[in-house]
Amino acid sequence: MGALYMLKFPRLRDGLLRAYDAAAPSLTPAAVTLMKQGRKIVTGSQEGVLSLFDWGDIADLSDRYPGHPQSVDALVALNDDLLLTGSSDGVIRVISILPNKMLGVVGEHSEWPVERLCLSPDGGLLASAVRARARARARGGGERTTSLAPTSRTTTA
Repeated sequence: MGALYMLKFPRLRDGLLRAYDAAAPSLTPAAVTLMKQGRKIVTGSQEGVLSLFDWGDIADLSDRYPGHPQSVDALVALNDDLLLTGSSDGVIRVISILPNKMLGVVGEHSEWPVERLCLSPDGGLLASAVRARARARARGGGERTTSLAPTSRTTTA
């Protein structure tokens, strides 16, 4: 189970919301995103469980979704009801939040864990990253892979 902290910095107007997975020995920040018009906070965990918190009451969980076989390392809200998750099993899943249900798989990196997810501002392009590669997938199914290794700058379509 994770812990959720709101950190306030005197020079910033807003607090920094940070989730920590208590099961991780180094207290590495866990994946976190806002949903349901900012009323719900969703965090990932090393156990593959999504934890939901109410914005006004971050002291205790409001709900859990234990549907991932491995850790959830990346989260991005597709809209107020749908969440994209990146897991250490290399799979990117679509999850419905409240009701909590896995709807399907968007893509996968096979042998590499998904470390980051990012959605374009118009919602038409999802980018996912693993250690040395990034993959972008348009909603129409087109895919482009770009190597991020310092010695290589190749792109394949």
